[in-house]
Amino acid sequence: NKVENIASSQNTTSENIENTENNNNPEQEENIIYGTVIKHIDNATLTISDGTKINTEGDVQIKKVELPNTTIAYYIAPKNAEFSKPLTLEISLNVPDNKELKILYYDEKLKSWKNIPYIYDKNNSEITMSITKSGYYAIKENEILENNNSMFGEIVMVTKIVITTIIKLIISKLNLA
Repeated sequence: NKVENIASSQNTTSENIENTENNNNPEQEENIIYGTVIKHIDNATLTISDGTKINTEGDVQIKKVELPNTTIAYYIAPKNAEFSKPLTLEISLNVPDNKELKILYYDEKLKSWKNIPYIYDKNNSEITMSITKSGYYAIKENEILENNNSMFGEIVMVTKIVITTIIKLIISKLNLA
Protein backbone atom coordinates (compact mmCIF):
# COMPACT_ATOMS: atom_id res chain seq x y z
CA ASN A 1 0.00 0.00 0.00
CA LYS A 2 2.83 2.43 0.83
CA VAL A 3 4.52 1.62 -2.47
CA GLU A 4 1.30 2.46 -4.28
CA ASN A 5 1.03 5.77 -2.40
CA ILE A 6 4.61 6.68 -3.26
CA ALA A 7 4.08 5.73 -6.88
CA SER A 8 0.87 7.72 -7.10
CA SER A 9 2.43 10.75 -5.40
CA GLN A 10 5.24 10.73 -7.95
CA ASN A 11 2.65 11.19 -10.69
CA THR A 12 1.40 14.47 -9.21
CA THR A 13 2.51 17.74 -10.72
CA SER A 14 4.95 20.04 -8.98
CA GLU A 15 2.06 22.47 -8.53
CA ASN A 16 0.17 19.93 -6.43
CA ILE A 17 3.25 19.17 -4.36
CA GLU A 18 3.78 22.88 -3.60
CA ASN A 19 0.13 23.28 -2.60
CA THR A 20 0.36 20.27 -0.28
CA GLU A 21 3.56 21.58 1.36
CA ASN A 22 2.05 24.98 2.07
CA ASN A 23 -1.21 23.55 3.42
CA ASN A 24 -1.33 23.20 7.22
CA ASN A 25 -3.15 19.91 7.03
CA PRO A 26 -3.85 18.48 10.51
CA GLU A 27 -3.65 14.97 8.99
CA GLN A 28 -0.04 15.61 8.00
CA GLU A 29 2.51 13.22 9.49
CA GLU A 30 4.25 14.42 12.63
CA ASN A 31 7.87 15.46 12.39
CA ILE A 32 9.52 13.05 14.85
CA ILE A 33 13.19 12.17 15.32
CA TYR A 34 13.76 8.42 15.47
CA GLY A 35 17.00 7.39 17.15
CA THR A 36 19.41 9.75 18.86
CA VAL A 37 20.97 12.16 16.37
CA ILE A 38 24.30 13.88 17.02
CA LYS A 39 25.45 16.78 14.86
CA HIS A 40 28.96 18.27 15.06
CA ILE A 41 30.06 21.66 13.80
CA ASP A 42 33.36 23.27 14.81
CA ASN A 43 33.61 22.94 18.59
CA ALA A 44 29.86 22.37 19.09
CA THR A 45 27.82 19.18 19.43
CA LEU A 46 24.03 19.20 19.14
CA THR A 47 22.27 16.10 20.48
CA ILE A 48 18.66 15.36 19.52
CA SER A 49 16.99 12.67 21.63
CA ASP A 50 15.00 9.78 20.21
CA GLY A 51 11.31 10.60 19.97
CA THR A 52 11.73 14.40 19.87
CA LYS A 53 8.77 15.98 18.08
CA ILE A 54 9.28 19.13 16.03
CA ASN A 55 6.21 21.34 15.59
CA THR A 56 7.22 22.38 12.05
CA GLU A 57 8.47 20.68 8.91
CA GLY A 58 12.17 20.35 8.24
CA ASP A 59 15.27 18.75 9.65
CA VAL A 60 17.10 19.97 12.72
CA GLN A 61 20.28 21.70 11.60
CA ILE A 62 23.02 23.71 13.32
CA LYS A 63 25.10 26.36 11.58
CA LYS A 64 27.87 28.57 12.96
CA VAL A 65 27.13 32.24 12.30
CA GLU A 66 28.98 35.51 12.86
CA LEU A 67 27.18 37.97 15.14
CA PRO A 68 28.64 41.28 16.37
CA ASN A 69 29.80 41.52 20.00
CA THR A 70 29.69 37.76 20.57
CA THR A 71 32.42 35.19 21.14
CA ILE A 72 30.65 32.48 19.15
CA ALA A 73 27.12 32.01 17.78
CA TYR A 74 24.99 29.33 16.17
CA TYR A 75 21.68 29.16 14.33
CA ILE A 76 19.49 26.14 14.96
CA ALA A 77 16.87 25.28 12.31
CA PRO A 78 14.14 24.72 11.17
CA LYS A 79 12.78 28.23 11.52
CA ASN A 80 10.12 28.84 14.22
CA ALA A 81 10.43 25.30 15.58
CA GLU A 82 9.77 24.13 19.11
CA PHE A 83 11.08 20.79 20.35
CA SER A 84 9.07 18.43 22.58
CA LYS A 85 12.29 17.29 24.27
CA PRO A 86 15.09 19.81 24.81
CA LEU A 87 18.06 19.42 22.48
CA THR A 88 21.46 19.48 24.17
CA LEU A 89 24.06 21.91 22.84
CA GLU A 90 27.61 21.38 24.11
CA ILE A 91 30.32 23.84 23.16
CA SER A 92 34.01 23.45 23.94
CA LEU A 93 35.33 26.84 24.98
CA ASN A 94 38.14 27.76 27.33
CA VAL A 95 36.95 30.71 29.40
CA PRO A 96 39.71 32.74 31.11
CA ASP A 97 39.33 33.41 34.84
CA ASN A 98 38.88 37.15 34.25
CA LYS A 99 35.81 36.58 32.02
CA GLU A 100 32.20 35.80 32.80
CA LEU A 101 29.83 34.15 30.36
CA LYS A 102 26.40 35.09 29.13
CA ILE A 103 24.49 32.66 26.98
CA LEU A 104 21.88 34.44 24.89
CA TYR A 105 18.89 33.41 22.78
CA TYR A 106 17.35 35.82 20.27
CA ASP A 107 13.57 35.91 20.74
CA GLU A 108 12.22 36.87 17.32
CA LYS A 109 8.74 37.63 18.69
CA LEU A 110 10.07 40.13 21.26
CA LYS A 111 12.93 41.26 19.00
CA SER A 112 15.38 41.03 21.90
CA TRP A 113 18.10 38.84 23.39
CA LYS A 114 17.32 36.77 26.50
CA ASN A 115 19.75 35.21 28.95
CA ILE A 116 19.36 31.45 29.15
CA PRO A 117 20.65 29.03 31.79
CA TYR A 118 23.74 26.95 31.12
CA ILE A 119 26.34 24.80 32.87
CA TYR A 120 30.05 25.51 32.50
CA ASP A 121 32.36 22.60 33.30
CA LYS A 122 35.65 24.39 33.89
CA ASN A 123 37.64 21.13 34.13
CA ASN A 124 36.59 20.09 30.61
CA SER A 125 36.12 23.64 29.23
CA GLU A 126 32.61 22.75 28.13
CA ILE A 127 29.39 24.77 28.11
CA THR A 128 26.12 22.81 28.11
CA MET A 129 22.66 24.23 27.51
CA SER A 130 19.17 22.95 26.74
CA ILE A 131 17.54 24.13 23.52
CA THR A 132 13.73 24.16 23.31
CA LYS A 133 13.29 26.49 20.30
CA SER A 134 15.08 27.05 17.03
CA GLY A 135 16.85 30.35 16.42
CA TYR A 136 20.05 32.19 17.25
CA TYR A 137 22.15 31.21 20.28
CA ALA A 138 25.23 33.22 21.22
CA ILE A 139 27.97 33.20 23.82
CA LYS A 140 29.24 36.51 25.06
CA GLU A 141 32.27 36.94 27.31
CA ASN A 142 32.50 39.97 29.59
CA GLU A 143 35.48 41.23 31.58
CA ILE A 144 35.16 40.78 35.33
CA LEU A 145 36.08 43.91 37.25
CA GLU A 146 38.46 42.49 39.84
CA ASN A 147 38.70 45.63 41.97
CA ASN A 148 34.96 46.06 42.28
CA ASN A 149 35.01 45.67 46.09
CA SER A 150 38.05 47.87 46.59
CA MET A 151 36.47 50.57 44.39
CA PHE A 152 33.42 50.56 46.68
CA GLY A 153 35.72 50.71 49.71
CA GLU A 154 37.54 53.71 48.25
CA ILE A 155 34.27 55.55 47.63
CA VAL A 156 33.17 54.91 51.22
CA MET A 157 36.56 56.08 52.55
CA VAL A 158 36.51 59.30 50.48
CA THR A 159 32.91 59.97 51.54
CA LYS A 160 33.87 59.60 55.23
CA ILE A 161 36.80 61.98 54.80
CA VAL A 162 34.61 64.59 53.08
CA ILE A 163 31.86 64.34 55.71
CA THR A 164 34.39 64.51 58.57
CA THR A 165 36.00 67.59 57.00
CA ILE A 166 32.60 69.30 56.55
CA ILE A 167 31.64 68.56 60.18
CA LYS A 168 34.97 69.97 61.45
CA LEU A 169 34.47 73.08 59.32
CA ILE A 170 30.93 73.61 60.65
CA ILE A 171 32.08 73.12 64.24
CA SER A 172 34.94 75.62 63.81
CA LYS A 173 32.60 78.21 62.20
CA LEU A 174 30.10 77.89 65.04
CA ASN A 175 32.90 78.12 67.61
CA LEU A 176 31.74 74.91 69.22
CA ALA A 177 35.23 73.55 69.59
